[in-house]
Amino acid sequence: MEISAEQFQEYRDVQDSGEYNMYDPSARSMTSLTKHEWIHIIKNYSELKEKYEGE
Repeated sequence: MEISAEQFQEYRDVQDSGEYNMYDPSARSMTSLTKHEWIHIIKNYSELKEKYEGE
């Protein structure tokens, strides 16, 4: 599955808000991401962060 920089940023925006536990389904509802995309980001977070943020 390919996650775009924009999709990863959607995830990060929710994460950075600090309002949600990222495993809470209501966190995903704040984005346009599908459940499969959300889970993929969680499972591959380190690789995606490095790819899109260089960290």
